[in-house]
Amino acid sequence: MKTRVYLTIDAEISMGAAWEYLDRSPLSVDQRIFCQRNGHAYGLPFMVDALHGHGFRATFFTEVFGSLCLGDGPFRRVFDYLLERGQDVQLHTHPTFRNYGHATHNGGQKNFAYYKTLPDAINQYSREDQAAFLQEAHCLFLRFAGFQPVAYRAGSFLANLDTLAALPDSIVIDSSLDPSDRHSFPGCRLQPNLVQEVEGVLELPLTVGTSGAGPFRCYKHLEISALSLHEMKAALLQAQSSGLGDCVIVFHSFSAVKHKDVFYSQMKPDRLVISRYLGLLRFLAENHNLFEVTTMAEAAADNGRLVREQVQQPAPIPDFGTLAPLCRKGVQAINRLYF
Repeated sequence: MKTRVYLTIDAEISMGAAWEYLDRSPLSVDQRIFCQRNGHAYGLPFMVDALHGHGFRATFFTEVFGSLCLGDGPFRRVFDYLLERGQDVQLHTHPTFRNYGHATHNGGQKNFAYYKTLPDAINQYSREDQAAFLQEAHCLFLRFAGFQPVAYRAGSFLANLDTLAALPDSIVIDSSLDPSDRHSFPGCRLQPNLVQEVEGVLELPLTVGTSGAGPFRCYKHLEISALSLHEMKAALLQAQSSGLGDCVIVFHSFSAVKHKDVFYSQMKPDRLVISRYLGLLRFLAENHNLFEVTTMAEAAADNGRLVREQVQQPAPIPDFGTLAPLCRKGVQAINRLYF
């Protein structure tokens, strides 16, 4: 049986230190989502062109509250770009953008100070507040996309059981669980790498592997900017050979650039991450007999299959080993320098 691989890309802007510097605004979609530099776009256009070159579609979890900061126009442009190119677009939220929008539109220093203290993590709000946030986000998504989302991901993967219970009815899949982060679904005993039905929603978590030794052994999720291509390939092959049915890989719209500062005053292509991304797509295409690249929308349309395939036992967890992660950390430490 082929392992289904979900290439998921979180498309979002950044606050760009706008909370701290009153003369600043959140970063634009050109800076953080399209990542445009010297006539080249290393964000969505680069990623989508590479996907098309291999005949793949990805799921773009697209943040909508940023529109309350920058206006509808830039976000209609993002949605239109992805939909016109046949990509899967689903719902993503970061409450900090909603809070900033209210802080600046309501006016007054006192209001700004209040909204600044509110968390970005949706799981730090009550179920009622989360339901209000998600309903508002659902309406924004419908306005931009023209259809209802069927999948959701919380900003920074910081969801909890209340989040799942508060999701609008159209959402049948959540992909917010990151087992490598103790703040993702805190206090919940959800299983890593396992599709689980929770609060009436199918949780399709980020796929994790283990690395390190002894007390330093820990989970690490499959992310193109966090793992070497060698580790990614090895993890996928282990997952496939051990019978893991679904693997969720995460990227961000800005993963392929290095920025000099939080203001993105300068940025350049991250050749290391670009090489990993292209290498991963090539690997999946060459091994189409083992892997099926699919989307959250396709999984939601066949969610009965996901329910049927649930198993009541620990799912396989790939092992990255010890040497490969050490080598990768050294390479990444150098690569992070802006030169």
